[in-house]
Amino acid sequence: MKFDAEVKREIIKIAAGCAVCTAITMVVYLAVGRFDYTVAVGGALGLAVSLGNFVFMCIGVIRALETGNEAYAKLKLRSSYIARTLVQAGLIAYAFSTGEICPIPVAVAVFYPRLTITACNLLKKATRRDASSRVDKTAVSAVAMNGEKDGE
Repeated sequence: MKFDAEVKREIIKIAAGCAVCTAITMVVYLAVGRFDYTVAVGGALGLAVSLGNFVFMCIGVIRALETGNEAYAKLKLRSSYIARTLVQAGLIAYAFSTGEICPIPVAVAVFYPRLTITACNLLKKATRRDASSRVDKTAVSAVAMNGEKDGE
């Protein structure tokens, strides 16, 4: 399966955001003095779970769109969602059941893609608002300058 350029960009964006969130989690554990190898393993597993979920969601959407049949596409999306959720739940349960993996970084990593998407959307809105306010200020300045020239 070949990914569209836009899908690749989104996957890279989500991967970077999830990596930043995982790093923040590790720093928090370091700051409170609870960091050990189990936290690092849990962070790595959590990162893999969150990225894997997002990538397989992209694959599921692409395959569903390729069917051409709306009912079948909905069925494929639903089954993909259920399968991904079960895999995530299984890995989180495994982390909780074993003493070799700190389960908290695995469990909170489920939220990293959503946090990343929200942060990107907020950043996009802020940059648009900033750009539009710069345009508005430029327009006001141009009108003011024209008014001064007309009054002379």
